[in-house]
Amino acid sequence: MTEYNINEVSKMMDIPSHTIRFYEKEGLIPFVKRGENGYK
Repeated sequence: MTEYNINEVSKMMDIPSHTIRFYEKEGLIPFVKRGENGYK
């Protein structure tokens, strides 16, 4: 499975990173996992 950071996804989807963070916080993106470094 390929992992992307939030900035990469933001560029691929052409939406602001804060929007992705909001969606994740609201539970709309349930498959977000933290990496070994603790980042999402």
